[in-house]
Amino acid sequence: MSGARTWIVRQFDAERGRWMLWLPVAMGLGIAIYFELPSEPPIWLGFALAAASLGATFLAPPGSAVRALCIGLVAASTGFG
Repeated sequence: MSGARTWIVRQFDAERGRWMLWLPVAMGLGIAIYFELPSEPPIWLGFALAAASLGATFLAPPGSAVRALCIGLVAASTGFG
């Protein structure tokens, strides 16, 4: 399992120069999750998810992979909202 984890981390780091290109994909993922729900979610849920992930982005260390993932979560929650 650790070999797979190491490979994923290396691949993620190799994509560092193209992380911004994944933002539309993350937003599309949020949109897809919204349309796959069996019923309409509360209107505040998208805003709450975006606010929570934005707060996590500001708490993450600058330039780290964690911050990049948090930014992706902001895009996905924005698409969901």
